[in-house]
Amino acid sequence: MSNSNYPIEILNNKIELLKEYLFTLNFLLDLDPFDIGFISVFESSLSKITFLIDEIKQYEKIYQSISKSIELKDSMIYQSKIDEQKSLINSINSTIEKVIIKYEKEKENVKMQLDNIKPLNSNPMQESEYRYFEKKV
Repeated sequence: MSNSNYPIEILNNKIELLKEYLFTLNFLLDLDPFDIGFISVFESSLSKITFLIDEIKQYEKIYQSISKSIELKDSMIYQSKIDEQKSLINSINSTIEKVIIKYEKEKENVKMQLDNIKPLNSNPMQESEYRYFEKKV
């Protein structure tokens, strides 16, 4: 890889990571909180997002350091990559809002279902047991 292509490669790698981040957010958006294994899938998705964010930050640092020292001759190419990156970031921000809204609503749905649970025996569920069960869900 030549020096002049290096900034483009960095931008391309960062864009691929942003796409993967957006894909993972959309995956979270499509998850059903009532599916078996939801918690483990959700947690692994969050771990993946954390990893992607760290990688994106590293690529951004690299890009910032090399773009200062290299004259960007093909500014149209760079501008299109930067525009693509901005578009992805806007989509990511929008999707993050949707994920937050979805899981805020789902939290309320789960709580309402818990409130409708009737004990099967004559001993009502102790308040502490109910709170423990609610926290687990």
